[in-house]
Amino acid sequence: MKYLVFLMVLALTLCLTTSAMALYVENYEMDNDMTTAAGTANGNVMSLNGAVASGWSYAGGIGQFNDDNALNGGVNVGLSLTGAAGLAVVGAGGYTVDMRLQWVAGCAGGASAKTFGFSGNNGNGRGLRINESDVAYISSGVVTSGGLDLTGGQWQSIRIIVQADGSQDIYRSDNSWIMGIVAPGATGLPGASGGAPIIALGNYAGGSTTLTTINVDYVRIAQGTDLYADHNPVIPEPGSMLALASGLIGMAGFAIRRRRA
Repeated sequence: MKYLVFLMVLALTLCLTTSAMALYVENYEMDNDMTTAAGTANGNVMSLNGAVASGWSYAGGIGQFNDDNALNGGVNVGLSLTGAAGLAVVGAGGYTVDMRLQWVAGCAGGASAKTFGFSGNNGNGRGLRINESDVAYISSGVVTSGGLDLTGGQWQSIRIIVQADGSQDIYRSDNSWIMGIVAPGATGLPGASGGAPIIALGNYAGGSTTLTTINVDYVRIAQGTDLYADHNPVIPEPGSMLALASGLIGMAGFAIRRRRA
């Protein structure tokens, strides 16, 4: 009997905790083009913003962003998640972006070059430039910068926490600080269309050609700004957990009926 009670308690616990799990709202795992549903976890596709090309290619679960002015017709390239699509992912409050990156080639587009960009619900935010040994927030020049070791082709995981007003800070995967809270820019993040909030992957986030190449293993976006939140992608989806809980409850009930018979 004690084993049956254990199974039922476990099943009920799974049911009650499934809804509280800190699951990612959206995963871009770089297996497919992010402008298609196949490149997303649940259909929140990135927008091309009307550029000639996205600058993104995908192979073996790795996405490569290559901003080459000559190859892309002299236009700034990139993808973004904006407006209603953005709100569906990040919600009305702050949000967290986790990325795993590998630096390939550096920025050569001047002080205002940007590789990524993030804004709050009002559209105000900062562009982000990533080089081999540092990461910098930009607004007509470097606002602030911090160390990021991508030398020698090293992969690095970073967490960007964006507040609802567009202020943000960056941490490494071990939760160590790279840059403290940076105030948002005074105006909306340029380049991406569709309204706030804006998550821009590629320098279409703002302005000048970077001539940079970065490999990306994943981009994961979660609602909320808890630095220590566990957004582990291997956590089973809620539906799977509920199915498991239901199965355990059914097994327990069957065993009880059999024992009584």
